[in-house]
Amino acid sequence: MFSIGEFSRATQLTVKTLRFYHDQGILIPARIDPVSGYRYYDSNSYHRAQQIEQLKNLGFTITEIYRILTDFDDEQELTNLIKEKLIQTQTEINKLKALERNLKQAVSLTAQTEPVSADGEILETDLELPLLAIKEITGRYENLGEAYRNLYTSLGAVIKGKPFALYYDLDHREKDLTMEAAIPIKKEIPVKGVKGITYRQPETIHCIKTEYSGPYGRQGNTYLRLFAFCRERGLQIETPVIEHYIKGPGMILRGNPEKYRTECILKVTAPGQSEH
Repeated sequence: MFSIGEFSRATQLTVKTLRFYHDQGILIPARIDPVSGYRYYDSNSYHRAQQIEQLKNLGFTITEIYRILTDFDDEQELTNLIKEKLIQTQTEINKLKALERNLKQAVSLTAQTEPVSADGEILETDLELPLLAIKEITGRYENLGEAYRNLYTSLGAVIKGKPFALYYDLDHREKDLTMEAAIPIKKEIPVKGVKGITYRQPETIHCIKTEYSGPYGRQGNTYLRLFAFCRERGLQIETPVIEHYIKGPGMILRGNPEKYRTECILKVTAPGQSEH
C-alpha cells in the first residue's frame, strides 16, 4: 500500500485532485484507515488513475469518465464515443487543437496501461554527492529549464558532470513546488550577473536508487518500486527526492526520448533515526 503523498508523486496527480477523484467515485482508495481516515492506494489504483488521465486528456468530463469506467465493457462502444467527440472538436478547432490530435491518435482507445519502464536494480547504498552549484526555485516543474540555462551559462568550464534536481515535496504539485536545479562543479567561482546561485558542499547520504530509461515524466512505476522497497525494509524517506539526469531534461537533447536515462534517488533512514 502507498500513502496519498507517495501515490501523488507516482501518478503526478496532486493530493487535492486525488481527494476530488475519490469524492466523485472514479478513484476509490484501496484502503482507508478507519481511525485516522488516511487514504492508501495499490497498483490497481495506479492503473485506474492512468485510465482516468487518458480519458481526461481526450476531453471527457468527470461525469462521462464515471460512466465509461462504470458502464462500458465493449471496445466498440468506446471507439464510437471517441469518434463523436472528435466531430465535436472539429467545430472548435482553434480552442481545442491539442485535444483533436489526442483524439485522432486514440480512436481505438482501450483501457491500456502505461508502458512498463526499463528500470534497473534497486540499490541501498551510501551515495557521495559532489560539490553542487544550486539555483533555488519555487514554482512549477517547467521552471527548472530556465534555471539550468542560467547555471550552464554562468558556470561554463567548471561544470563537472550531469545535472540533478532536488525536490523538497514528496507529493506531486502543479505549482508552488520547492526545488533546486543543481549542477556538479570542480570548484566554486564568483558568479556575476545571475542572482540566486549558491553552492552545496559535498556530502554523503544513505539512499536507495535505481535507473529509469524513457521519457521524463513517465517514472511512475519506478517510484512505486522504490516506495515498496522502503516499505519492505522499514526505511523512512527523507526529502529532498533527487533525480540525476544522466541523459534527460536539463541538457540540450537530441534523439529518441525512449533512450533518456534518469537515476531516481530516495534519501532514507532506518526507523527512529530520522534527521528531522
